[in-house]
Amino acid sequence: MDIARPYDIIIDGTDNFPTRYLSNDVSVLLGKPNVYGSIFRFEGQASVFWAERGPCYRCLYPEPPPPGMVPSCAEGGVLGVLPGIVGCLQANEAIKLILGIGSPLIGRLLLFNALKMTFGS
Repeated sequence: MDIARPYDIIIDGTDNFPTRYLSNDVSVLLGKPNVYGSIFRFEGQASVFWAERGPCYRCLYPEPPPPGMVPSCAEGGVLGVLPGIVGCLQANEAIKLILGIGSPLIGRLLLFNALKMTFGS
């Protein structure tokens, strides 16, 4: 809580479920937006979770998966450019929040498929 308190926005760059849920919970308790990104193999997701204006991460995924159910990126693999693509999406969302412009992904989950080169929601 003390680490996140002085910041206006939390950007979730975590790579494990316990930290991702902790990041969400801190965001909710402090009333701050949580710019989310996730990758796995050839797919990515991005959203802005902000409990004061829409759902939070736990609204979408109430409980973490059991340990070992979802392989890590090291185990399952990930397309090398995918972290950069999703990271750019997260940076874009953070800039929109800072400037108060555009339509942030609050209440929407952006899905990216690198094999098909498609975006969906």
